[in-house]
Amino acid sequence: MAVPIFPILAKKMTRRYVYIDSIGIQIVGYILFIVGGRSPLVVTVATILFYLPYQLVFLSTLTTITDAVEYGQLKNGVCNEAVTLSIRLLLDKIAGALSNGLVGFIAMVAGMSGGATASDLTSKVVTTFNMFAFVVPEILMLLAALIFASKFKNKLSKEN
Repeated sequence: MAVPIFPILAKKMTRRYVYIDSIGIQIVGYILFIVGGRSPLVVTVATILFYLPYQLVFLSTLTTITDAVEYGQLKNGVCNEAVTLSIRLLLDKIAGALSNGLVGFIAMVAGMSGGATASDLTSKVVTTFNMFAFVVPEILMLLAALIFASKFKNKLSKEN
């Protein structure tokens, strides 16, 4: 649902702010996951807030990579678009594999492996899980937004 509105948002508020605002919405979703507990309504809202802006983040990143390739071609006269974009796909696959491994690691560290049942989930286990599954990724997303905000300058932006 977010993909068709990306060009409109990017035109109105620049890709830089689409990226930053989308990360902010995802962080709100993460916070709702943590505080939502077992409320199906809160978890549903958190899921929407986390996943809906994901495509906006992806498109902002992809168009920024494409701009960097085109800028490199302008400066160097060499087009490396195929190489750059194929490496991005490789990095996506590596990230997917690492994320699956991290889920297993988090479950083991939190004590959610083996014959653990729902009744075995103490508050310490839930806190450990929330820390690794929600807080650490939130911090990393915030760091990504800060790096993007400090390094990315949109030529159409009024701030340059």
